[in-house]
Amino acid sequence: MPQDILLPPSDIPDLSSLRAQTEWAALLRFFVGGGSSDTVAHALFVNSIRLHDAAIQEYGLGRQAILEFHSCAPGQFGIGYIAQATTHFESCIWHLERFIKHARALRSLKSAEIELKAIISRDLSFLSQSTENQITQLRHTLAHLEGAALRGKLPQGTSVSFMPLEHGLSISNHVILWSDLAQWLRDAHACIKRLALFKSSPPKGEA
Repeated sequence: MPQDILLPPSDIPDLSSLRAQTEWAALLRFFVGGGSSDTVAHALFVNSIRLHDAAIQEYGLGRQAILEFHSCAPGQFGIGYIAQATTHFESCIWHLERFIKHARALRSLKSAEIELKAIISRDLSFLSQSTENQITQLRHTLAHLEGAALRGKLPQGTSVSFMPLEHGLSISNHVILWSDLAQWLRDAHACIKRLALFKSSPPKGEA
């Protein structure tokens, strides 16, 4: 495999414009009663927003580490930046997987408001079975290889981390393309922006 393919790209999609929504949702909850009136739904609502914010933050830190790797002065290897990027992207995938599970649970929760569940449309890219399978396979492969290493049975030459390569995040024979990961995070952000603004309507007769 050519050496350049084993290195991260000089840039990946910039998602710095996707602002965190946790604080905004909390302020709306405090001042105008935003969020769900159902206890379980609101817990899922809060965690969905928090986990997505965390995924975006870790993605940004991973991207910054890649940029710093490519900005290294001649004679510097920059391996530490690749290690940093790897760690941040592992956290990004972990938070994204948990976000998706919370969003699915909220969408299917019988006690949640219909209007709240409607925000989490079933045709959103991050809710497709293909997307969830890719994310789950990547994380499960990492867990499996870590377990093998802990048992002293890791095959020689096997990496026990996500590698930020030219086309995407890779471990073993699993790859998530940068373009796909960025699109899932963008679509999820558009969803949580609407979630953060949600306010349960008062029961009829109490308006």
